[in-house]
Amino acid sequence: MNDVDFTVTHVWDIKDRAGLLVTGRLASGDIKVGDVLYDSANGATVSVIGVEFHGGRHPGEFTLVVDRRDTSNVRIGQLLVSQPSHASTDPQTP
Repeated sequence: MNDVDFTVTHVWDIKDRAGLLVTGRLASGDIKVGDVLYDSANGATVSVIGVEFHGGRHPGEFTLVVDRRDTSNVRIGQLLVSQPSHASTDPQTP
């Protein structure tokens, strides 16, 4: 996976869908089913179970289908990345 930079712009919890729908802007990288993304601020994980592309409205905008177990780890304005930052995963780092 290339370094991912995905900013969450919308979150939908549609009960008939298998997972939480998370729309955002993909500034860099590639996201595929099975990837695990990380909150850039705290390292919380978000598991991708589906990827949808919606052409026309906003170039670079995608909707991820995220495992419902990760619902509390997703919020609007959040930056999701492909690698956790050292500071967010190492309790010894100031």
